[in-house]
Amino acid sequence: LQYTDEDNDRITFSSDNELRSALSAVPLGGTLKVYVKPKVKKSEEATPNTTVHTGIACDGCQGSVVGNRYK
Repeated sequence: LQYTDEDNDRITFSSDNELRSALSAVPLGGTLKVYVKPKVKKSEEATPNTTVHTGIACDGCQGSVVGNRYK
């Protein structure tokens, strides 16, 4: 979770105390806009596939086919 401070910097907060601190900086009757920035997790799908398909040649260059192969 993040908010923008008076200097237009994005400040990340992760506890009730940090939220209270952010709220105390908001003028009376003002609004605190909170931004949600999801954590990026590395997954198996995100890793490059370096499988070499033996016996299969690229139709365009006749080179090896490496990675995902869609039939």
